[in-house]
Amino acid sequence: MFRFQCSQCEAWHEELPRIGFAMPDNLRNIPAGLRDGRAWWSDDVCVIDNRQFYARARLEIPVSGSGEPFVWDMWVSLSEKSFYDYLGAVDRGRAGGPYFSWLANVLPGYPTPIGLKSQMRPQASGTKPMIVLERSRHPLSVDFHEGMPQQRAEALCEFAQHRAILPH
Repeated sequence: MFRFQCSQCEAWHEELPRIGFAMPDNLRNIPAGLRDGRAWWSDDVCVIDNRQFYARARLEIPVSGSGEPFVWDMWVSLSEKSFYDYLGAVDRGRAGGPYFSWLANVLPGYPTPIGLKSQMRPQASGTKPMIVLERSRHPLSVDFHEGMPQQRAEALCEFAQHRAILPH
């Protein structure tokens, strides 16, 4: 069980937060008044300018000494073909994929991971797809493949809970 005493508020935190993003960064970068004319999106998919295609997925980072992962609910960029194949599979109640993807959100506490190569792996119906990162030297990829030290997870928890980044 993940448990630590917060250095910010001195309370004991007993679970890892889920850090989620409401939209891909490219959509957030479009001024709010122009978004409806350039994009359509839901909680799980997004298309910008009929050229950029995104799906929301889950990245789980193992935490050393904990049975729980650190969870990022974030967006990945897909090719047009993969995006529509994924939507068709969801409509038919099938998993589909896996699909080559790129990360599409900047994560606090890491150098920008936008453009990191990944696979989006759809899960059983009603469950968010999982993200599997390609191995690289990027700290997020290292954490994904080797596990995140508990101290890093604690620092990210404090950041998430005391700097109001939920939801993004």
